Amino acid sequence: MHVDRIERSIGKLIEEISNGEILLPEIQREYVWKPTQVAKLMDSIYRGYPFGSLLFWETDEAPETRDMFISGPEAVPTKPPLFLLDGQQRLTSLHRVFTDHPEAQVVFHVENQKFQNQSAATQRDPKWVKVSDVLDQKTSIMRLAQRLLDAKSALPDHEIEERLGRIKELRNRRFVMEVLKEPFSS
Repeated sequence: MHVDRIERSIGKLIEEISNGEILLPEIQREYVWKPTQVAKLMDSIYRGYPFGSLLFWETDEAPETRDMFISGPEAVPTKPPLFLLDGQQRLTSLHRVFTDHPEAQVVFHVENQKFQNQSAATQRDPKWVKVSDVLDQKTSIMRLAQRLLDAKSALPDHEIEERLGRIKELRNRRFVMEVLKEPFSS
């Protein structure tokens, strides 16, 4: 068996999951992370802490698979899928945050740079920003910054934009991936 060591951005991995190009083999356990663990993962990545590597398996004989516990339509992959062996909890959590999954509503307080799960209190407080809104490629950082300024944020506009920009850049953070490859038959 051959092992390739590569890097891929979080954004690209999220896209591949959505496209059905990353699947879970049946041997994987179910998704078990609690919402607080998801918020802590976002905080770690935002602060530049190490967030581990991923292990995949590439094979010409596809194993039985299981649900990845994400929302969205079933996609038909355009290339042979990779099977996720290690990193399921992190990658599923990230997919859920990036795609606004109902069970991964993580919010960010720009002034104290704190991540937590959305609650009734954070929904009422305009200084909390939904992370999926910031990560949305169509979202304007300037509009979000203006909303925070209108909510009487104590931060100057350039500081608000910098902190929101750091969240938007999370999609470009890279995972180290090890891909176990079986020799393909000719």
